[in-house]
Amino acid sequence: MHYFAPPVAVVSSRRLSGIYRELAIRADSIDIITSNNHRHRNLEEAYSHEFPLHFVEGEGLREKLFGTREASVNSQQKASRGFRLLNRWRQSFPVLLLTDEGGPAYYRNAVRKASRIIESRGITHLFSSYRPWVDHRIARALKKRYPHLIWIADFRDLPVDRVRRDVALPTLQKWWVKRIIQRADEVWLVSEGQRKQFGTLHPNPRVVYNGLFSLPKPSEPEPGKTFTIGYTGSLYPGLQSVEMLGGALEQLVSNFEEGTNTPEISLQYIGKEGAVLKDWVGGDFGFLYKCKYTYLCIYKYMNLQKTHHLQSTHTLNLLLTWSAPNYHGVLTAKLFDYLAAGRPIMAIVNGPDDPELRRIIEGSGAGRVFCRGQEHELADWLQELYFSWRENGNRLPWRTEAKHLASLAMAEQLKDLPSR
Repeated sequence: MHYFAPPVAVVSSRRLSGIYRELAIRADSIDIITSNNHRHRNLEEAYSHEFPLHFVEGEGLREKLFGTREASVNSQQKASRGFRLLNRWRQSFPVLLLTDEGGPAYYRNAVRKASRIIESRGITHLFSSYRPWVDHRIARALKKRYPHLIWIADFRDLPVDRVRRDVALPTLQKWWVKRIIQRADEVWLVSEGQRKQFGTLHPNPRVVYNGLFSLPKPSEPEPGKTFTIGYTGSLYPGLQSVEMLGGALEQLVSNFEEGTNTPEISLQYIGKEGAVLKDWVGGDFGFLYKCKYTYLCIYKYMNLQKTHHLQSTHTLNLLLTWSAPNYHGVLTAKLFDYLAAGRPIMAIVNGPDDPELRRIIEGSGAGRVFCRGQEHELADWLQELYFSWRENGNRLPWRTEAKHLASLAMAEQLKDLPSR
């Protein structure tokens, strides 16, 4: 069950495409139940139609309001109080029974079509991923009707997140989650930290990281005129912070001599939320105002292949994440793109230490992780990289220990699948 199939060039869909490809190696065939509502949206398909797609009719609230065009919402709108309140209820039981993707019609039609496929093709396994909720709801109905099926319920995000607080009535939602997935044979989560937060909602949780599609190779980009710090993808106001980066850059440029031929520092952003980043780093109080040798470059849209190429040419890639006491493991798919790129990663955690993130990045020599209270360490490391880059003729060679990341390859993670 995958409402937004075939996978498009966004990181969440790439996780599912990687899982599907690995499952296809181990299965005789794969059939995907998907919606016909999104086919005309302006989304780049990152992968060919490798699997049989069974389109299902349905029309959810979003389609009724916006039609078939892509109804994306940027982070500034998401951060507004009104949007957060409405979205919190839209994603919460029982309201989501009406507002979920595809609406009630899609749910009914998908269960009906999937039942015919199960009975005619000898299906043995079900796979569904959150979000949207409708995929798990369909899988639950099918598992109840055909109890011999092995159901894997995947969660790319926590359905009840105590830090993001993006659902209403969290106690009720936990009851709802437990009820929906109680028949699942396995539940897959994207990190150990997420598995701890999942708690007792299911007796058989398993960590399947977003995974590497290729292992990093030693990298040495061509000499560049600028020391480039790159960031790709979504921004989350109120959760991420660039304050530590700003302080480190201010300290770095304070060492530059006025009037010398000092190479500039470029912050490169690839994504649709450039206005958010401008607000964070620009203006009278942003650090770009204080760092005269630093400027911002924004690419609003770039296809996946070009994005990966640019990530491999950055002097370093910036990862912004967050944590809280007894809460860690916010490991987005972007982390694994950065690892594959082979360039040093500067990870800034807005909160206490994230041991899982630190183990992956620093354990493989892929970069450094800095949490709240490590401002001086961040400034020292950035300065060390910058002057090493200058001394090497505007080049910063880097080698990540790929052997320490081999266990994160999707093929390695899915060697053992549930069976009867």
